[in-house]
Amino acid sequence: MRKMKWIVVGMLMLVGVIFPITAFAEFQNEPEGFRDLKWGTRFATVSSQMKFIRSLPNNEKVYERVGDDLHMGQAKLTHIHYIFWRNKLAIVDIGVEHDSRFELRRELFEQHGRVAKYKECYLWGGDNSVVAYQWENDRVLIYSRFLWERIQQDN
Repeated sequence: MRKMKWIVVGMLMLVGVIFPITAFAEFQNEPEGFRDLKWGTRFATVSSQMKFIRSLPNNEKVYERVGDDLHMGQAKLTHIHYIFWRNKLAIVDIGVEHDSRFELRRELFEQHGRVAKYKECYLWGGDNSVVAYQWENDRVLIYSRFLWERIQQDN
């Protein structure tokens, strides 16, 4: 569990340091959240759909959605973790089966446009959201810029 926490925190810090928020170009179909949950959705409104996984620092709690479809397009996912900060949806952490990573990259390119890989990471950034696909770790983070900045202020 601690390893997962540090992978998520490390990835978010890497994205924040290497790719400052102002460095992103806009991308196609910028998400307002993930699937039918928008950034800032209050946990109380979806609590019956969620299963608690663990707590992270800074008032963050990780959940899985009961019955969630573990696919994005043709890609098979290992998990979808919804991270709520101060009871608001702020981050979605997605694991992809290693054998499906090409399918996930294709799906992300179709949804958000083609981008170059930089240090084993594909990044899309818009006014409200960031999508980071870390190729080496078979992991995607999708997060709210506004809430991510607030989380950083808590540190």
